[in-house]
Amino acid sequence: MYGLTDYGWMLGDPSRIEAYSRALASLISPHTVAADLGAGIGTFSIIAAQLGAARVYAIEPGGIIAVAEENARRSRVADRIRFIRGRVSEITLPEKASVIVSDLSGALPLFEEHIPAVMHARDHFLAPGGTLIPSRARLFCAPVSSAELYSRITAPWRSLPDIDLSAAETMALNTPRALPVTPGDLFDEPRCWGVLDYATITSPNVSASIGWTPPSKGVVHGFALWFESTLAGDITIASGPWSPRSVHATMLLPLLVPLETEAGDDLQLTIDARLISGSYVVTWHARNRTHSGSTQSTFFSQPIAIDSLQARSLDPIAATTSIEGTWKTSSTVLSRPAGDGLMLLDLASGDYHHLNGTGARIWRSLSEGNSIDGIVDDIVSKYEIDSSTAASDVQAILARLNELHLISALNL
Repeated sequence: MYGLTDYGWMLGDPSRIEAYSRALASLISPHTVAADLGAGIGTFSIIAAQLGAARVYAIEPGGIIAVAEENARRSRVADRIRFIRGRVSEITLPEKASVIVSDLSGALPLFEEHIPAVMHARDHFLAPGGTLIPSRARLFCAPVSSAELYSRITAPWRSLPDIDLSAAETMALNTPRALPVTPGDLFDEPRCWGVLDYATITSPNVSASIGWTPPSKGVVHGFALWFESTLAGDITIASGPWSPRSVHATMLLPLLVPLETEAGDDLQLTIDARLISGSYVVTWHARNRTHSGSTQSTFFSQPIAIDSLQARSLDPIAATTSIEGTWKTSSTVLSRPAGDGLMLLDLASGDYHHLNGTGARIWRSLSEGNSIDGIVDDIVSKYEIDSSTAASDVQAILARLNELHLISALNL
């Protein structure tokens, strides 16, 4: 949720205010009923009322709505604005709106509950033939070659030669960073990796695979992300390297290890953004012909306290049938250390799971491609128990992982 200083910062982007004002002016008439999602200090609600809208519903969950009401009174339009404190999904309007305006994006439109809020408002508040502002957004990315930008992320963790801060550095390199990326930092042309059509969108999740054939040799340090929103007609706003004054920052997805790339190389990026428990988990993987790269994710970027997550403890269950052969961990499951165990995030379901030390050892063995017999031998060696007990324990844990679709059998 934004604070007062954040709204002041947003007002410092004149192109944003001007574009939204023109979009509203093209749609507002004396008969217009408008709704402003995430009204904040009331800027767009007041503009809509000043343009002559019959009624405006300013919807805002935070206490900042009191400031919006005072701003409307001082602007002499409070009589045509109804202020409603609450989340979009928790309120009803007494009538349908012919125009719904919002600017709930962060650095990308993939921000917290932005898309679900727009979808709910579209389905419950918008009159037939009504208009959403913005109507759509395009997501862009491009490879970045800039040792200077990369150093801004890594240098703090390498500044104390007698202390190993590599664990913190790894977390920092799994964190998207708002950085001043310029056109000169781009290693190749931008690519569109997603289109959000707010009139038809049904899911807040976006994933894509993007490829480049770089024209020259160089080093790729990460990938820049930005967007362009169509507000109404041909009226747009954009962030990114060519919009340095945009209130919406350009984001850099840094790489754990920069990719050395040759001219004509096959540079590939897969990116997946999923809304889980109100926040986006962004996962990315870059590779080229000579480097397979590593899977990175915001899931790896923050310290995790097990009790801070609604994680299921993966208690073993008795297998109804013998689990045999070779199994693999699901490609949609991310894992990271949590004490002596592992925390798993199933991207497909959005569920968190916790494995104890034994379960974690079995999971790592599966990830390394070991057979069940090999896993049993490893458990026997680690815990000094007999083979029968180890086999029973492994079967029970595999049964639980299989039940939750966290693993699958390899077809040999």
